[in-house]
Amino acid sequence: MTAKKKETNLPQLMLEGATLIYLVLMIGVFPFVFHNKLYDITWAKKNFFQMTTIVLLVCALLFGIPACIQFFRGKSKEAMKETFSVKKSISVTDLFTVAFLLVVVISCILSPVGSEAFWGTDGRQLGGAFLLLCVGVYFVVSRCYRTNGILLWVFLIGNSLMYLLLASNFWGLDPTGMLSEIGDQRLTFMGLLGNINVNSAYCGVMTAVTMGLYYLCEEKLSRICYWCASVLGVYACYCTRSESWMLSVGGGMLLLMGFAMRDKRLDKWWRIAASFFVALLAMKLTDLWGLSHEGGTIFMQFLRGDLLLYGFLRWRVLLVLAAGLLLLFVLLQNKHLIEGAFWDVVAKWGPRVLLVLVLAASAVALRMIFPLEDTFGSSRGIIWKWTVGNFKKVPLLYQLFGYGPNCFYQYMQVGYQQELASWSSRLIDAHNEFLQFLAVTGMFGAVSYFGMQAASFVTCLRRRGWDSMLVLGCVGILTFALQGLVNNPLVFTTPLYFIFLGMMESKQRQANLRQRLGEQKEK
Repeated sequence: MTAKKKETNLPQLMLEGATLIYLVLMIGVFPFVFHNKLYDITWAKKNFFQMTTIVLLVCALLFGIPACIQFFRGKSKEAMKETFSVKKSISVTDLFTVAFLLVVVISCILSPVGSEAFWGTDGRQLGGAFLLLCVGVYFVVSRCYRTNGILLWVFLIGNSLMYLLLASNFWGLDPTGMLSEIGDQRLTFMGLLGNINVNSAYCGVMTAVTMGLYYLCEEKLSRICYWCASVLGVYACYCTRSESWMLSVGGGMLLLMGFAMRDKRLDKWWRIAASFFVALLAMKLTDLWGLSHEGGTIFMQFLRGDLLLYGFLRWRVLLVLAAGLLLLFVLLQNKHLIEGAFWDVVAKWGPRVLLVLVLAASAVALRMIFPLEDTFGSSRGIIWKWTVGNFKKVPLLYQLFGYGPNCFYQYMQVGYQQELASWSSRLIDAHNEFLQFLAVTGMFGAVSYFGMQAASFVTCLRRRGWDSMLVLGCVGILTFALQGLVNNPLVFTTPLYFIFLGMMESKQRQANLRQRLGEQKEK
């Protein structure tokens, strides 16, 4: 007797197809969306995200309900129970996400400026409705995303084009015609993402993720493409002339080094480090060209004023980096060394020693930064002090649930109205993601938002043996958190981050399913 042919769940396939189209639009099109040159860049990104997301959520309702009905049709109670326990289980990340959703709703209701808190029409335009759509995207993607190689190519090509656009602006070219339209603001706006802080945050995280993809990739053509994209990404990071990208790229490279030690794949990490060095060398050659041509473009001249970024381009630093890469290359060519007991020692103790060194370096850096100077980080020091000081002044209810999404300016008016009157510009964010959510969504909002990320990171770290792509989750979550130390949640980056968390949750659920099915077979 032949086995009964499995019935095709057409609504489920349609929902997965709609999710794939949505991801292609958000990964490959969203970064390039603009309106009215760069003047309405925030509104344009927000509007595109909201429209496409609402369509996706409608599709989730139209296709999701019949897909569930067809899936459970004719199944016994025991089979339904088993399905829910394996495929439909609620993770810790899900719980934190639901908690964040509830806090956002409560925060909007309690906010003294409820309309602004919900709709977010002012400033960064990151209101409650926007955040709720982000949560909705997370749940749809985490349940309906299926691995597809098309997305990797969309990511690779889209980001490479974005990097090239930033590089062309740095070289004084203006292929989109944007810079010529925005007058004096051209010194702080580049590409199609917005100001230098947005570009730095975006490029830093995306470059680290690209390096992670190179680490995981085995196919030759893809390895070449990811390596070249990593070089171009670091070069584009330099073109932004902001230092915050170094937190993301540096943190991602250190994490990948730990994985490479544990996995005995330091040769892969060496090539990643080489891509970073090649990008520095390319920027050094660009600088030399600029010096020989009346200083080069205005962007090149501004880069030379940054002690940290420009310091990495000095010949002595480049020579030290080259010597380190050469030494590691020689060691990796010694087969007796890498195949002997030494390799096992490195695999066991290397990541631990690296972690201790990173923690020690972080402690030294914190000791140098604190107590904060008011001028630290382009006046971030005084903004952080005011944010924390104001938190102590607001009523307990606002400490718990915040002053409302997108209401940082109104929040700061509670205790620093006189100081803000003399501030050079309207203060609309904290330039620190934790402090921002602490102010606008309170302690409950900050804990649930960062708890969601921490839970996903820990699960990716634990499950990476079941699905190697979860290494990418560790890299993406860590690097986004690092750039959040000096930047804000933004319309440009926050939706992509929720999408990323949803994709990693989907991979974790599939890894859990494979593990449980494997355990059942063993029994």
